[in-house]
Amino acid sequence: MDTIIAVSEVANAFHAQFVPFFINCFFKVIPTGNNQKLELQLQLVFFSNIISLLAITFLIFIPWKKGPDFYVKISPYIFYTLMYLNYVVLPLGNIIMSTYFTVNPNYDLKVVPLESWIIFFTIVCFSRLTEFFSSIKKIVMDDARIFLETRRA
Repeated sequence: MDTIIAVSEVANAFHAQFVPFFINCFFKVIPTGNNQKLELQLQLVFFSNIISLLAITFLIFIPWKKGPDFYVKISPYIFYTLMYLNYVVLPLGNIIMSTYFTVNPNYDLKVVPLESWIIFFTIVCFSRLTEFFSSIKKIVMDDARIFLETRRA
């Protein structure tokens, strides 16, 4: 039963990163109207989604607790860096960027077709931050810290 719950959590984490990336790829291929004022933000969101997808793929499919000695020595740093990058740095950066474009009077986002996507993605980023501080930090990061402390002893 614990394995099913763990696999479900991993699948949800992967899908939470993959779906925004897929939607951004869709917007790259399909014409969506005049988005010139929003082009910089769309590019930054796309870049953020690429990094998030790579980070979560690495976190899921490459174990940080096992491997060659040289990798096991640096893997906790890689793990912590990717966790904070994926769940704190990138979402916070996207929220700040979205806020900037929303309050900046040079951008009339009411006429931009993809502004609803940006609003949705900002909510996704906010949920990643909330998830990190409400559950991931308490469960995953504490578990990793305890594992590292027992391995050193």
